[in-house]
Parts: sequence; structure tokens; C-alpha cells
Amino acid sequence: MESGLSAYDSTANTSVRSIDFEISLVKQFAEEINAKIEWVRGPQSEIVELLHYNNLHMAIGGYTSPSPFEKKVSFSRPYLIKKIMVGAGDNQAVPEKIKGEKVVVADHLVALYVRKKGGIPVFTDSLSKGNYLLAASEDDLIKMDVKPTDILLHKEEFVIAVPKGENAFLIKLEHFIDRHGRAKE
Repeated sequence: MESGLSAYDSTANTSVRSIDFEISLVKQFAEEINAKIEWVRGPQSEIVELLHYNNLHMAIGGYTSPSPFEKKVSFSRPYLIKKIMVGAGDNQAVPEKIKGEKVVVADHLVALYVRKKGGIPVFTDSLSKGNYLLAASEDDLIKMDVKPTDILLHKEEFVIAVPKGENAFLIKLEHFIDRHGRAKE
């Protein structure tokens, strides 16, 4: 089973999730269907071209849905949903909206999401719990013992890319993902 692997940069300080999870998922799936994996590495755009012309069976590497590649390839249902949330320290008042509020962030992409909601990003090298609002992945907030608020800044659904027309293969893959549970970011 030829599988494309695209390297990608996750938002460095929000621990999106490692490519290791995707690789493990593909390895387990290959084992289940008695297939040997041949990895093909390249940028997402090149991997999508290979999928489009049926030169690969599947591809991983940070593909999300919706995607500009949807005209050329199909995608599985999400195996991981990543939420960027606003968190509040123990004594921090939680506003209904962050418009005009200062929000501590550790990377530029999260800062963009804060700005889109009208918040004022305040940069730090390392996020930690305090008496202020901060923005990070829901998982990172929980790891820092920071209560996520109801303010969702961004949501990404990670998927596996497959060639169009490979419905039977896609169904097998989705059943596999369903049986093995979806990852929690």
C-alpha cells in the first residue's frame, strides 16, 4: 500500500499533535488489511497529485477539511478534531466575548484567531496558568490546569486523503477509524 507522507509545521506552541499518531494509525490499518506500506514523502501539493492520478492509496501529514484539495481527492471523516479555545485562570472573570480583551498567546497563528474575534493578543514565550485569559489548544489548556471557556477561536478537523473513486477503500478506512476511536487533541 503506497502511502503519502507530507511533513508539515504544526503551530509550535499549541502541540497540535505529532505526525507520529498519523503514522501509527496508517501502520495499524495496513496491518489489519494485510498490506505492506511503501512511504512516499513530499509536499502536500505533490502528494495530492499522486493521489489524484491513483499513484498512492492514501496520504497523511496534516490534511484538514475543508481543504483546497477536495476537488482532486477524497477525505476520510475526521480522526482528530483540534480546538483552539480561550482559557481563564482561577480568579479571572470570563467574558462572553473577547472583543477588546487582552489574551495571552504563544504563537502567531493563535494570535490571528484572537484578532479575528476582536481580542488583543499578548505574546509570551511560554504559556502558563495565571490570572488572565490565554488561548491555546483545548488539550494544552487542560494540561496547564486552565479551564477552557466557551469561546472557540478555531477548529480543525484532521483527515486522511485518498484518491477519488476509491469508495470501498475509504469505507474500510473509516470503519477502522471508528473501531479504534478518534484521537482527542
